[in-house]
Amino acid sequence: MRQRVITAIILLIIVIVALFLDPTKISAAILCTLIGSASCHEAAKLLQTSTWAFAPSAITCAAFAAAPWLGNFSPLNAIPPAALCGCLFVGAFLTIRSAGLAKVVGANLWLTGGLSSLGVLLSSPFELKLPALLIAAVPIWAGDTAAIFVGKALGKTPLAPDISPKKTVEGSIGNALFALFASGIIALTTKLPTIAWIGLGLSAGILGQAGDLFESWLKRQAEVKDSGTLLPGHGGVLDRIDSLLFHAPLAVALLTYIKS
Repeated sequence: MRQRVITAIILLIIVIVALFLDPTKISAAILCTLIGSASCHEAAKLLQTSTWAFAPSAITCAAFAAAPWLGNFSPLNAIPPAALCGCLFVGAFLTIRSAGLAKVVGANLWLTGGLSSLGVLLSSPFELKLPALLIAAVPIWAGDTAAIFVGKALGKTPLAPDISPKKTVEGSIGNALFALFASGIIALTTKLPTIAWIGLGLSAGILGQAGDLFESWLKRQAEVKDSGTLLPGHGGVLDRIDSLLFHAPLAVALLTYIKS
């Protein structure tokens, strides 16, 4: 537990610096590129293929994060929010239902949709009172934390025992409710429209859990406990952002909607 807490504190400091203390956003772009590269490496290990097979996902993520320094390049013109959502969900479906090359292509689409959305959120083309990534991530964190406590206190009904034996229906409901609650609290500060904060809360509570289960399924297929060992006490990078990857494309779509 001590190791887990220390790692979490270090990660929190890095995120605070990237989001609040560096107006150039260079550190945010570097952070997103490192996250993308590590995620692609871990995905390659889970699918037992070469890391180079996921180069398209890593490169796209880096380009989207670096958007502020690429002149008039707009990541949302290159891949609009609907396409980001399509990439992620079509990719996840192909990853589950396919084998061989098609499975690797599907995993690339899943990572491209999720990681590119993180790049958009980090490069923050949105005029909001809080960093876009924080607005998207806080409901995920709130839901995950609530699921642990509600699951331990009230959890009796297994949610998906073949994929993740410790998860319960009660914990899942707690996750969704607290994600929605956290999104509503954020809305008080940022004055998000009702449709936006409800959409963000529901997306975090529902799609976030779907992302967690999806990565758990990948780990089951690979017969490993964690996606990696880069984060002591936490496992791999994918273990920490699996929920956010599924939620991020819809978060981009909703934030784009309120901007227009």
